[in-house]
Amino acid sequence: MPRAPTGGQLSYARNGSPIGSSSTRTFRDSLSTPTPSAAQCYTAQFLDACGNRSAVSTSVCPVVLTATATNEEGTNIQLNWTAFQSGATSTLTYLVISLSASNAVLSSTAVSSRLTFFDTSPPQNQQVVRYRIEATGPGLNAPTYSNVATVARQVKLFVPTAFSPNGDGLNDVLELKGRYLDNFRFTIIDRNGQQVFQSTSRTQSWDGRIGTASPVPGTYAWRYESTDQAGRRVVQHGSVTIVR
Repeated sequence: MPRAPTGGQLSYARNGSPIGSSSTRTFRDSLSTPTPSAAQCYTAQFLDACGNRSAVSTSVCPVVLTATATNEEGTNIQLNWTAFQSGATSTLTYLVISLSASNAVLSSTAVSSRLTFFDTSPPQNQQVVRYRIEATGPGLNAPTYSNVATVARQVKLFVPTAFSPNGDGLNDVLELKGRYLDNFRFTIIDRNGQQVFQSTSRTQSWDGRIGTASPVPGTYAWRYESTDQAGRRVVQHGSVTIVR
């Protein structure tokens, strides 16, 4: 945003349309659906206490990033972004930055002046992958950054349909398998609707016993409930059979 004397008001516009004013030197745009197909360019104009208006500032178009999974597993992610534009800048170079949940930098990839990147190896231990673009080049006193774009991949749960807790060392316990299984509750109930097992960790498995009693062959219902890393509620259910 332009430098200006203290006092007065700054009026802001996006692509020529007024979006608000403020007596402070910062303004947060409420635009919720930016897309790389249409650059978002901003100007500001100062109005002093006597009603005098400055010239409209140079238009500045920040980098706007989107990220989209191109396959069901979310192992391939397409990134697209708009070019940073300002009257003082020439050709810029871009860096794709992968972020942790706390916005710490995990990795970075230089892509020259390109405005697209296809990530075939996003972090596999993060359900929600996060990216940001850094732009540098002549005319910029410091790097400029895009918004943070995220892709929330689906929780995957696998529960066997049967297991045989007979002590032979094969398929003796019921274990949860899958990806992004955290912050969950897994419950098993018998045919009478009584809870016989519950876990909140993948390290907890069921050997078919109810208390100290030996496993009873039959079919049991299970229910999986969790809140994933994107804050979405996940509920799945099914059945598992104890066989001899």
